[in-house]
Amino acid sequence: MTEVEPVEAGSVADVVAILHTGTGRPFCVKGARDDNPRAWMQRREALLNPHMPPFAPRLRWQVETAGWSLLGFDRAPGRHVDVTPGSPDRARKNADGLGGFSVIDPGGNWIRVFQKPATMPTPPPAPTGRLAKVLANAIVLADSKGDAGQAARILDSALARPQADDDPVTHVEVLVYRAELAMTLHDPETATEMLARVEHIALNADETGRAAPTFEIATDLVEALR
Repeated sequence: MTEVEPVEAGSVADVVAILHTGTGRPFCVKGARDDNPRAWMQRREALLNPHMPPFAPRLRWQVETAGWSLLGFDRAPGRHVDVTPGSPDRARKNADGLGGFSVIDPGGNWIRVFQKPATMPTPPPAPTGRLAKVLANAIVLADSKGDAGQAARILDSALARPQADDDPVTHVEVLVYRAELAMTLHDPETATEMLARVEHIALNADETGRAAPTFEIATDLVEALR
């Protein structure tokens, strides 16, 4: 190692730095203390890394020592995502993440208008399960109709009545989307609460892989809350 370059940007970790090594290969290192209430998110990030798309930085090493959790990633130049309301970084969940705008026709119907992509995506399957259907309705309300408040209320109602057969991955998605809505509604306390609840949902290896994109969003939200 020849140089340590501290990174001042927000992160779940307590320490973030770029290590410039003698081989000329830089690494991004993230360190979280064991007493950090968000340290679990860093360890979850290590578990999720093999499931990330090819362009995501690869985790090269992980060390647990002296009350610290340390992760070493390939360095990927860039910036943190902006998840504040109205940010172009915040892709719409409705219409396969495409941006656009909403209008109301003379009959009072909401119409969503967006640019046609070069290759139309395959339509997603219809949601199944109680939470999946509630989440789909909330996404339409918030991302197409602009009613984040009503979307939050129907999610809160569903979360208040958990059922034994609720899919844990969908449960994670509901909590993280509820945190997104809280950020839109300028309610950081609720956003923090929802993200904390994610920690207590037990996932097996397959479910962890399925939830990887959602945990990536959760990490961005935690960083925005710092």
